[in-house]
Formats: sequence, C-alpha cells, structure tokens
Amino acid sequence: EGVVSGEADPAFPNRLLILDDEPDICGMFQKVAEQIGYQVQFCTQAHEFAQTYETFQPTAIILDLMIGEVDGVELLRSLAQKQCAADILIISGADTRVLAAVRRLGKNHGLQMLATLEKPVLVEDLRTALRQSLHTPPKITERDLGNAIELKQLIVHYQPKIDLRSSDALTVDSCEALVRWQHPQFGLLMPGTFISLAERTGLISSLTDLVLDLVVDQISCWREK
Repeated sequence: EGVVSGEADPAFPNRLLILDDEPDICGMFQKVAEQIGYQVQFCTQAHEFAQTYETFQPTAIILDLMIGEVDGVELLRSLAQKQCAADILIISGADTRVLAAVRRLGKNHGLQMLATLEKPVLVEDLRTALRQSLHTPPKITERDLGNAIELKQLIVHYQPKIDLRSSDALTVDSCEALVRWQHPQFGLLMPGTFISLAERTGLISSLTDLVLDLVVDQISCWREK
C-alpha cells in the first residue's frame, strides 16, 4: 500500500507524483491536485519512488525532504542525474532557511524548483503552487460560461479588510467579494480564466447579477448569526 502506481495517461498533460510517508497527507494532496486537473500517483516509501517515476513520467513532483531514513536532498541529486524536467515542489517541517537552501541546491543541479512549503501545508497555498505548473490552460467557451452561470457554478470567496485604527482590537471593517468558478472538470478557476471571456461575449452582466445575489444571500446569513 506504499504506492499507487500506474502508467501515464496521455489524456492528462499534467501528471503529479507525490512522495510523502504519511498516506493521509498524500490523499489530501491527491484530492486537491485532481480538482485542478492533474492525474496523480503517490508513494509513501522512497525505494518505490524511482520505479513510479520511470513509468508515470510526472510533469510535477511533490517531495517531502525526509522519508524515513532517506534524505530528500539525495533524491534531488538522483532526479538531476535522470535529467528530470518536472516541476518540483518541496514540503517539509523544516524552517524556511532550510527550505530556501534546498531550493537553491535543486536549482544549482538544473532542476525546475517550483516552490517550497512548510508543514502543515495550507490547501490554498498548495493549489496556488500546483497551478503554476499547469502546462495547458483549460479551454473555456462562451457556452461553458453561460451554462456555469445558469447552473450557479460560480462561488464567492470573501477577503476581510481590517481596520488597523481600531483601539480595542483588530476589527473587520468590510469584505471584498472575489468570484471563483467551481468547474466540474478543471476544479477551482480564478477570475483571470473567465472574466475577459465574459466581457467579450456580453455575459458579464449575468455574471455580475449572480455574484450580487450570492453576496446578498451571504450577508443575510451573516446577519442571522
């Protein structure tokens, strides 16, 4: 059960290989990556990693720096010897200085070092890092976006604005409403993927109306609480 193995699926241009000795963490990473559009395989033991790497041909790798007694730095050197072209995301409980040093080492070996994240990894940070490695942007059509608005696949994230002048405690003064598209195939899409399309096709008014409805409903829920 240390490895979920399989051949590379040509239908997935983005393939993620995860190496972490905690299966629950691998499962969480897998779920997040699949929502974005990756095919995912994971290993929990270092000796299985090399075999899966050859058969799966990943375009991106999540690598824990310490797998049992195996040093993640040695794995980086091994990947460099294989002339690995995958984007590499380092995760670890080590402090930021160690992570920065490892990232520099990987770059010096000619590896594509994507990012470094400290454990526990925040889901949004993981999504952001993995999206940087997506090689083929999703192809969105006017019909797709129109259906998404009709089916209310758009959601809103709220970014609080803090009043730093408050004398007693930090107070949330207001919130910024940020639209997202929860796409059934590509996962959570940022506005840069679809706003310009909405403007070009005249769907921006319908999109705005839906977002306003969602915000008003949310404000009502907050007031009830």
